[in-house]
Amino acid sequence: MRGTSKAPISQKNIFFSWVFLFLFKLMMAFIYCQMTFKNYPELKLGTISYSSGDHYSYMGAMENYIKTGSYYFVNYHGDTVRAGRSPHFSIPYWVSRQFFSPGTSADISTALNVLLDSFAILCMAIIAFSLAHFRQSVFLIAILLGALSTYISNWSFNTVPDGPAASLLMIGIYFFWKAYTSSQKTGKYLFFSSLFFSWSVVLRPYLLVVVAFFALWFLIHVIKRKETSSIPKYIGICLLPLLIFVLPWTIRNYKLSGRFIPFQQDIYAGYAYYPSELELRKLATSMGDDGSTFWDPKAMASYFYPTTYSTSQFNYPGYLKKDTAFMKKLERTRAEYISGYSKRTAEDEEILATKIGEIDNEYKQEHVIRFYIFNPIRRIAKFWGHSGSYYLPRTNKGGIVKLIILGNKLFQSALYYLALILGTAWLLINVRRKPFVIILLAPVVILTIFLPAIFGFMEPRYAMSFYYPCLIGLVLLITSIPGKNSSKKI
Repeated sequence: MRGTSKAPISQKNIFFSWVFLFLFKLMMAFIYCQMTFKNYPELKLGTISYSSGDHYSYMGAMENYIKTGSYYFVNYHGDTVRAGRSPHFSIPYWVSRQFFSPGTSADISTALNVLLDSFAILCMAIIAFSLAHFRQSVFLIAILLGALSTYISNWSFNTVPDGPAASLLMIGIYFFWKAYTSSQKTGKYLFFSSLFFSWSVVLRPYLLVVVAFFALWFLIHVIKRKETSSIPKYIGICLLPLLIFVLPWTIRNYKLSGRFIPFQQDIYAGYAYYPSELELRKLATSMGDDGSTFWDPKAMASYFYPTTYSTSQFNYPGYLKKDTAFMKKLERTRAEYISGYSKRTAEDEEILATKIGEIDNEYKQEHVIRFYIFNPIRRIAKFWGHSGSYYLPRTNKGGIVKLIILGNKLFQSALYYLALILGTAWLLINVRRKPFVIILLAPVVILTIFLPAIFGFMEPRYAMSFYYPCLIGLVLLITSIPGKNSSKKI
């Protein structure tokens, strides 16, 4: 592989940077959680951990295993789901529960998530430092922005795997970069990259498409370097960690259900959705909107959901309002959907689902260009175009506290958009000049195409996995401003 000199960063400063990041993020976890508990005390799990809507399918399933010896959760329809979420995310919780209470165990899990997040920031800083030819300012700015940013860190305090999965992907990219630049320890670094990539995939299976691209890119790189004899070895190194993670879970699922389930039993992980609800999601996706995030007042889902429609801020696009016949049919169906939600018989559910499906087909036929071109772009805009600080806790206090919280919100929003827009722009501009940049750019492009454009998934948390790569682009853009460069050892 291509040889490079080692980045002149002392091991001592790497260690102290990691400790600083870890302690700073723990302090942030405490502050954010205490503010969250004041507004939503029912979400409290421990001192630095809080629950979310998906908690019951992760740690809830593991708690069932601890108490009953069976790993499962019960969805909102009362169905027992035994292969909904893989247990990998909640294994640390299981270990700590052998000695501690649920609250303390949740805090220990949070601390481990924060440790991963801190290491991911450190890896991000080292990659940026190396791509900038070992400039001191690059490393320091990357550490500072990573410490101050809460876009991913907040999801380390929340007991769902989205934040840790994003951190693991970034750590995997770091070891992948080491494998690419190493001349003697390629296999070793490739194994560690595969280990962290596989770990991220079992937490969030959609990341498999990103990791598959990385593997293909590395294979092409090996062929170009005329090292084809090493391909079988590298393939084995890459597959081994994934098999270790997936095989026990797959075998267990096959014994229970007779089905091949390497990650989760279906795209919805066994969650309870009525047929009409699934058809409504398809219709919203066809129209370029979101049919799942009913808690978002601007989403189409909130306008159709029984408990949120009265406060929904959703408005139909202007071109639809002009089609009075279509709008009447859609509004009648919406009223029927809301009035009978969770009360319909199975037969009535199928009838309503068929009605919504017919409306969906009618929309596709009447608005072909919008369906295939403009609405995917609209979904991408919604996927990217959130505040970047929507997750921040709120406070009822006034004065200086309110000003600090407002200032933090503005900072987090600005940092998100700067990383997303300017960071991505830097990656695009430099992708030819610096070949490895394509690995940093790949999560942005691949997840944007697969999630909102093709499948219609627009929740902002799905975009976390490309935030740190974009932040690398932003740091390199900031530090490319003409000035005195420093290559001083740090």
